[in-house]
Amino acid sequence: MTCCSYTFKNVIYGGLRKGGYALSEKDVVEERVFVIPLRKARYVGRWKRAPKVVRIVKEYVKRHMKVDDVKLAQEVNEALWMYGVKKPPLKVKVKALKGKEGKVEVKLAS
Repeated sequence: MTCCSYTFKNVIYGGLRKGGYALSEKDVVEERVFVIPLRKARYVGRWKRAPKVVRIVKEYVKRHMKVDDVKLAQEVNEALWMYGVKKPPLKVKVKALKGKEGKVEVKLAS
């Protein structure tokens, strides 16, 4: 299935590249790639699934990067909401970049 001239699989697994990072390369202290399982969202009501997936991604990154401040890039949000509120993906591959101040930015992995 295609949406906005790119396929879902390319978005989830990093085939799409948009813009640069908000964190400059010299500010990045730690960089990790995660494949985040999102199946827990299947057990909530249909109209709550996509917001639940966003919370799951943020909580997963908070737990594994040991920080409190996590920001999702627009491309990650678009990938999570691609099929609407009722049918989010079952997993997503992301790259987490930790800055000097302890803030983490989450991008799609390439």
